[in-house]
Amino acid sequence: MPRGRNANPSRRRYKYATSLEKNAFWTKPVAEGVKKPGPKKRHLVYKEYIDEVLNSPFLDVWRTGNEIATQATKKVSKYWTPISVYVVSNYIRIYVKEGKILKRKPNTISNYEYKRV
Repeated sequence: MPRGRNANPSRRRYKYATSLEKNAFWTKPVAEGVKKPGPKKRHLVYKEYIDEVLNSPFLDVWRTGNEIATQATKKVSKYWTPISVYVVSNYIRIYVKEGKILKRKPNTISNYEYKRV
């Protein structure tokens, strides 16, 4: 005989009343080339905004990661976490490896600076 919270048999019924079949739209497979329903994921939106800044004339001169982050954060919703320097450096790392962006450290104390090629 169950004891405690589940001693009442009617309460036990509710515990096991859930269906095992998942019919929510996010669990159904989406055909290739069809946009998924709902808003975009946050990391995708952040990447789009950072790409916009990297492809704009803003990077024609040397800029620090903080400047790039603040420029990209201007387009992010105020309810989301602002884009940090660490996120920017993670995305820029790919472009530096491809040779599309130059990276330098002006002196030992300051942060890295980036410039579009």
